[in-house]
Amino acid sequence: MDASLTVSSALLVFQFFFSAILAVGVSIISRGYNPQHGIRIQRARNPTALLFLILAITFATIGPVLATNSFATTWTPAYGASVHGGLPIGSVKVWVFILDIALVSIIINKTGGWRASPFPSLNFSIPAIAILLGDSGAKVAIYTTLLALIFGGSLWYWRSHGAHIESGRSEDDVALWIVTILALALTTAIGVFTRHT
Repeated sequence: MDASLTVSSALLVFQFFFSAILAVGVSIISRGYNPQHGIRIQRARNPTALLFLILAITFATIGPVLATNSFATTWTPAYGASVHGGLPIGSVKVWVFILDIALVSIIINKTGGWRASPFPSLNFSIPAIAILLGDSGAKVAIYTTLLALIFGGSLWYWRSHGAHIESGRSEDDVALWIVTILALALTTAIGVFTRHT
């Protein structure tokens, strides 16, 4: 199996399980209130909107993965076509990761925000997955920066608009943001600088 087919296959498997984890998580917390963690989904009785969003993004990401150059070499001969087309895997990875970051950020905000939702770990895993799938340091830095901006903006929004019912001191949010982003940056930097090409 050539390297690009391996990367495309790994991206396909990643996207399938990423979406499955989101769907399982939304299904569990949609049952309502979890007194142990204080999580409440806005539409606890009807998670349909979030599950539909997960399904739509899954199709919007898996479709291009199946249309990459490496997969095109396996399925176009079956249709009698010559193998000249297909999407470049690098562009498809950017598309998949940006959509995943946006999707999980929406779900996080709908399920209690970055402090209470069970989903931030999925978003913070994306730069590590990008490293493992061979993305350049610049692309990984873009994903990390995007996550840092969304995370910081969300914490600021929840604090400034009184959306977080049990908000603590503002210093707690600042510390949470700084520690989380520095840990993400450290992990990302070590992954980029120590990967074997």
